Order: sequence, then C-alpha cells, then structure tokens
Amino acid sequence: MFEDSLPASPTPDDFRALARSSPWRFGMLHFTHTVPGEAPVEAWLRRPGSLEVVVDGARHVESGVPHTRSAVFGWDASGEPTQPRVLAAVTPQAVAPSLRSDGLVLKPPDEPEIEYDDPMWQNYRWVAMLDPVELAHGVEVTDVEPGIRLGRPTWTATCRPLQGDDGY
Repeated sequence: MFEDSLPASPTPDDFRALARSSPWRFGMLHFTHTVPGEAPVEAWLRRPGSLEVVVDGARHVESGVPHTRSAVFGWDASGEPTQPRVLAAVTPQAVAPSLRSDGLVLKPPDEPEIEYDDPMWQNYRWVAMLDPVELAHGVEVTDVEPGIRLGRPTWTATCRPLQGDDGY
C-alpha cells in the first residue's frame, strides 16, 4: 500500500476506495462480522481462494471460489438471437483499475469476465460482503479510524447494508 500517500484521517469515502482496492492491495484480510442476535464470526480471507471462519469456537475452512461463468448474449441485425459467448475468467490482478491520487482505486474495471468472487461460507452473503464493489456501494460506512496493528497501518470501520439494497 502507498501508506505515505494515504489520508491520516480517513473518511467513509476513503474507506470505500480502500474496499474497491482490495483485489489489488491485499492477499489477506482479517475481520469480524456481527449480526444482531447472533454470535460474532471472525474470518481470515487469503487470496486467492481460501476463507477460514471461526464461530462459537468452531473452525470452518472453505477453498476455491464459487463456480461462476459469464456469458454474453446478443442479437444479430435481423433481431435473431446469436450464440452466447462464454467468457474466460480473468483475475482482477490481470487488469488495471483507475486510481485516485493516493493510489487507491477510484473505479474498478467492470468487464463481465473479471472474477472478483472469494470463497463462499454458508451462503452467498459472504461472497457479496467480500465483493469490493458491493462493499463500496449500498453500504453505510461509519466510525472510520486509522490505527496500527502488528506494526502495520490499518483502518477500521463499521459497515451496514442500506435499506432497500440487495444487502447481506
């Protein structure tokens, strides 16, 4: 991370940019997910393809990404459907995002063949929560704080899905 150029007092917008940057910046992410009325879930995401989850003292490990494929459907000049074109998956690291002046991602590439998904635990909620685009949009970000953890600069924040979005 270009830690010298990152904001000393990050805003929710800065946190969203950091979330969008995750496929290019982080090989590992450690976080705690809480839902009212449920036990907190501590998780470690190691890219590519490994998610370790601890809930109620039980350890769960998932590997691999959800099996997804993208296809492009279209119509020819006469209005007849064309053969679908199946797209080969591309990792986010194979393409370059648009960056802000501090080096964080302003706009991630949105080509349909880019495979942003991380491993799934229990249901698609986890894939959605870890998707950098979904974490950057449709989410209320509050309590953004810089800090140091294990000698490294960190940011913490509280993120809640907004009402009316697909949410998680």
